Amino acid sequence: MAEQRRYDVDWTDENNPQIVIAQPGDQHAMTLGEAQQVLDEAAADRDTEK
Repeated sequence: MAEQRRYDVDWTDENNPQIVIAQPGDQHAMTLGEAQQVLDEAAADRDTEK
């Protein structure tokens, strides 16, 4: 079954981004898997900056 809910990444705290449920009509909404990938890439970027 396809995911019905869409998600976004909340960057309010750049050191600890959170996956949040997107608002209806959000142009940047993504699947939960895509949102997790964004967090993983952000974590990898932070690791390489040290």
